[in-house]
Amino acid sequence: MQKAQSNFVRPAGLAVLGVCALLSAYLGIGLLFAVLTAVFLVCLIAWLWTRTSLNKLEISLKDAELKCFPGSAARAAVMVRNGKVLPVVWLGVSLDIEDGACVKRGEEAVFSWIMPWQKLSWHEEINALRRGVCTVKSAMASSGDGFGLSEILKPVVFSRPLRIVVFPQLFGVSVSLLISRLTEFELSKKGVYTDPTLLAGVREYHPGDSARDISWRLLARQGEVYVNVREKMDPRRMCLILDLKSFEGNKKDPEHAISLAASLAAELSEKGVFCSLALPSGLVIPDDIHSQPEMLLTALAELDAESPGGIPCGRMLAEAHRLGQFFCIAKSRESASIDERGLMGAPLWYIVSEGVEAQRTILEKELLK
Repeated sequence: MQKAQSNFVRPAGLAVLGVCALLSAYLGIGLLFAVLTAVFLVCLIAWLWTRTSLNKLEISLKDAELKCFPGSAARAAVMVRNGKVLPVVWLGVSLDIEDGACVKRGEEAVFSWIMPWQKLSWHEEINALRRGVCTVKSAMASSGDGFGLSEILKPVVFSRPLRIVVFPQLFGVSVSLLISRLTEFELSKKGVYTDPTLLAGVREYHPGDSARDISWRLLARQGEVYVNVREKMDPRRMCLILDLKSFEGNKKDPEHAISLAASLAAELSEKGVFCSLALPSGLVIPDDIHSQPEMLLTALAELDAESPGGIPCGRMLAEAHRLGQFFCIAKSRESASIDERGLMGAPLWYIVSEGVEAQRTILEKELLK
């Protein structure tokens, strides 16, 4: 797409100048012919220069993904390479980010005189506006001639797009009451308890093993004494259930509930609690405690609050031994779309999502019920 700043730096304008120059030569007006010819040549050079200025110009991004919080700025490493013989007199580059996205691009980067095969790199500042995910697939490049007569705009598609993840806004929360609920589930001083319904395998009998653990089935079949090895469960595990259905018809409260879930997940990670999320989009179980904060915050950033679905109760029950205790974040206990019946009687506590200033009071009030 070309933006000509002079009507003569166009095919039609060049044709008019050429015809006028020839006509002045035919009429024998030498001075006018010289002036028109000079103007024609300058405009022709400007037109050709502009048309080729963005040819073989490569724009790429160093990073495939950036992560930040609302109100902060992410810095995208951008590189430009002029792959042709002619220099680029001036160049403007801005990332192509749609209006209404969760991020806002910074000012256009402008450079002058990029020589043949020269590489330039800089950091483009991107301002995070709100929670969400944005994919940047191209940049808008602008250039022109050295006379300032013509300008051309051209989108340059990246070979590898940039994914920008804006985490939910975090605020201060107290998790002491949540952790106290976990300690109530401890059945031994070692910090783990045995689930009698889950078998991890068998091993040979050692003196001192409890007779309750003997595998009587193997004893009857093989005549050898083996003991059952039970699954160990860590009581410092919890699953935050984000019940967005309880906020239907309200756009502001769901976003606060998402921020509340993110704040609790981040704080629990700091306390060494293994935390999972049950979202309308599915169940999110971190690989380990180290990858937990980023994985949970990313899942919350990707969540579509305007299309709330049902909580995956079936999968939660299947993974119950990995999830620990269930805490449901809802608009209120009465409006919650899930209760202990949906979890086959598993203990369930509610965290009511209200204003930030009332958060500590609400947590204490609800968790002590």
